[in-house]
Amino acid sequence: MIVASLGLTAGSALPGGHFGIQKTASEGADITEAANAIAALSHPPAPNGLRWGTGWVSYAFCGRRPSYAVLKGSCVNKQYLRIDRLLGNGRTAVSFEYFPPKNQESTDLLYQTVDELHALHPTYVSVTYGAGGSTRRNTIEIVKRIQNQHDTRTMAHLTCIGHTRAEIAAILDELWDGGIRNILALRGDPPADTVEPLVSEFVSAGELVGFIRSRHDFCIGVAGYPEGHPKCPDRRKVLDDLKWKVDQGASFIITQLFFDNQVFYRFRDEARAAGIKLPIVSGIMPILNVTQTKRFVSMCGASIPTALMDRMELVQTDPQAVLAIGVDHALSQCRDLLAHQVAGLHFYTLNRSKATSLICMDLEGAFSLGDEQI
Repeated sequence: MIVASLGLTAGSALPGGHFGIQKTASEGADITEAANAIAALSHPPAPNGLRWGTGWVSYAFCGRRPSYAVLKGSCVNKQYLRIDRLLGNGRTAVSFEYFPPKNQESTDLLYQTVDELHALHPTYVSVTYGAGGSTRRNTIEIVKRIQNQHDTRTMAHLTCIGHTRAEIAAILDELWDGGIRNILALRGDPPADTVEPLVSEFVSAGELVGFIRSRHDFCIGVAGYPEGHPKCPDRRKVLDDLKWKVDQGASFIITQLFFDNQVFYRFRDEARAAGIKLPIVSGIMPILNVTQTKRFVSMCGASIPTALMDRMELVQTDPQAVLAIGVDHALSQCRDLLAHQVAGLHFYTLNRSKATSLICMDLEGAFSLGDEQI
């Protein structure tokens, strides 16, 4: 069937959870026809002085729950952009992570990837933040562009090393004023070529979380490290730090990449035992390049199962063979994680679409692809 909804327009934001009157049209009918049909319906007075209009249209096919699409000129309740509204509800979220490009060619590739993966309708996407704020402007512009042009929830990564409180406050204000409602709060690292000590008024991600919470009502994600932090191998201490970030006002957790699901389950169990009840999203990175992956895991403190690495090294000079093994392993991870009711699958895309697309298309139906548009 097709369902069209009459929405509220031309006023302040839509009241939470209220999408007005619905009209059902026969399967195969034009959604515009269904939307126009409700314009003549009688309806109750609009709350808060708003007027009724047709600024919102929702549609649902074959019994799937409605997917809400924003039409040009409609007014959006920014609370609908919060990621935490969609986590921990028994449905698995799917998200994609991008990084800011360094040149025009990479920029073109990024937006091509965004366009291609947008067809999968992710729950949200995130954009990383360069060491010491080196990509500050790009990060802000990219998250705003994706959210505004693709009607997709976005999350800006934000690191605090190398920033003053005034600088962080200005960034938060710009993001908030730009309609961004989600931030991944990280301590971060100084740029690799830093010679002079950076001026920094924050010493930890937990401190940053508290500052963000005091500035605006963002949905705040924080990082979890199933195998310990690369600068602190003591997993108990890393877990204590995560608990502090949660206590400072975090909304959910995204883990560092991992290749062994048992590592994730152990981490999740330990977090629950420590009193951490927030949704924990699993970080998935399909292996696309053996040398690159080895460098990543050495930097982030993750490990690769010996059997997997042995398979990879046998074919590392054959990109298609590496892709096939990488996709197969990540797909197996995702299926097992879904069976264990993971809150979300967060794909580290490396600004490439093929591997993530192959995995998500294979899993379609296992989670809410297409159901989580704004």
